[in-house]
Amino acid sequence: MTSYINYIGRYIEPVPTSNLVNDGEDFPEFEAFEDDDDATPRAPSSAGILEVRQVDMSQSINKPKHHTSSYDLKNLVIRRGEEFTMRVSFNRVPEPEDDFQIEFLIGAHPSLIKASLVIVVFGARAGKAGRWKGRVLDSRGGAP
Repeated sequence: MTSYINYIGRYIEPVPTSNLVNDGEDFPEFEAFEDDDDATPRAPSSAGILEVRQVDMSQSINKPKHHTSSYDLKNLVIRRGEEFTMRVSFNRVPEPEDDFQIEFLIGAHPSLIKASLVIVVFGARAGKAGRWKGRVLDSRGGAP
């Protein structure tokens, strides 16, 4: 007996709605060729680049606001269309000319078309990409 799985539309996989199945590494690390220990990924000079040091999803603030405190999950669950807070620490204070973006990936194969890849842009390009909007609530200087 042969069984067939049909998906409505032109996608070959169902649209992802959760990250619960992907609890492993986010992205694979760079792997050099076997006999080339000096190989490194090519990139521009890192001098002056804005680097993320830490991301805090502020679960103690967001869970009560989104009525998800009773969920026994380590990942934050938020309600669609509701504002949430997160704290991102950088190696330096962002300047007005700095552009940065936060990407939310849902499922194994995130896609802009399927709305399982959401990009929130900050800085000079803020508000020009996507339906989600972000705003900086606080910016402080400090030791990197």
